[in-house]
Amino acid sequence: MQAVLTANGMTVENIVKTTAFLIDRELLPAYRKARAAMFGSHAPASTLLIVAGLADPHWVIEIEAEAVA
Repeated sequence: MQAVLTANGMTVENIVKTTAFLIDRELLPAYRKARAAMFGSHAPASTLLIVAGLADPHWVIEIEAEAVA
């Protein structure tokens, strides 16, 4: 995500909304830790869903982000 932002002259501060899909509730603490490390005090709107599966059966998380320049 950071590489895409950087390539477009933006940072995580430009993210205004995220949606995360996890396949297992037990991943919640790791997700929250990674999110805190990435965003710090920046707190974009967010939605988190626990789902039965994702498009690729090897994936355990999928994150969608909306950024505004």
